[in-house]
Amino acid sequence: MLLHLKVPREKNDSLLKSMKDKARKLCSNPGFPEIRGHIVLDAQHESPGVKLLRNKVTEVILRCKCVSHTLVGTQVPLNFVYLQEIFMERSFSRRNTGLPVLRKTEVQQLVKERDVLMDDSEMNQAAKFLHDAGKGFGIIKF
Repeated sequence: MLLHLKVPREKNDSLLKSMKDKARKLCSNPGFPEIRGHIVLDAQHESPGVKLLRNKVTEVILRCKCVSHTLVGTQVPLNFVYLQEIFMERSFSRRNTGLPVLRKTEVQQLVKERDVLMDDSEMNQAAKFLHDAGKGFGIIKF
């Protein structure tokens, strides 16, 4: 919940308590996430609240898991990086010829030419990953 108010300092405590109570009431319904804390921010300058919010966001992100793996700090397999480089080179060389499309047979040939050890399953997984990450630099037609 975000609220912008200019309130005299003597009314801050009662207003903050009222806002917290209202937020708890609104978010106590099924389907809403648990409120883990309230942070008071002053958007006019760097404040302890802004630092606390940054730390809380970082803490939540570091706790997030995707299929039992953390989302932060995960390294991309080197073969995926090689495939991305292939896509980038081909995409740039084909920009003036219309849509930069690579067929599966072309990708397989390029992977073979570069001596990248990658089977069809890994190549499909890498292409999907690069597409989902916005790093495909073109359309891959399989």
